[in-house]
Amino acid sequence: MMNTKKLTKLSKQHPRLTVRTLATLMAIKDNEGCSVSELSQFMGVNEKNVATTIRRLEEGRDSGDVKLIKV
Repeated sequence: MMNTKKLTKLSKQHPRLTVRTLATLMAIKDNEGCSVSELSQFMGVNEKNVATTIRRLEEGRDSGDVKLIKV
């Protein structure tokens, strides 16, 4: 289950990042090495949405052209 307080705090600290982006990064950090399917279950969202967000993070599209993850 996502930590809503932590997510809210992070969104205030990093206003350029969307809540979806921050939630995905938190889920990846808390579940390192898991699959997209497992992340989507942990986050309680559609697997396609998680995959799209991860691809955008790899490309730097949700973070001002900074690639936040590498797979």
